[in-house]
Amino acid sequence: MNNNTLLVVDDANILRLQIKDIASSAGWEIVGEAANGREAVERYMQYRPTAVTLDLVMPEYDGLYALRNIIAADPDAKIVIISAIGQKMY
Repeated sequence: MNNNTLLVVDDANILRLQIKDIASSAGWEIVGEAANGREAVERYMQYRPTAVTLDLVMPEYDGLYALRNIIAADPDAKIVIISAIGQKMY
């Protein structure tokens, strides 16, 4: 089993696919994905990945909900926030 396991969390399927492709090509094993904060917490508890990529703006439960709950369960969790907040089209 790969020591670099990743949970990918984003409500946009296309972004999850892109992150998974990039991470896989860098040697990460994708162990799960989620489309909202509630799913993210559930998948984190299920898979206990090495790291999580986390979007902030998602339906139902947002990324801050997931961040708070994952850190409460595992203070050593490694979480990278990936968000398109504030991006503009030029």
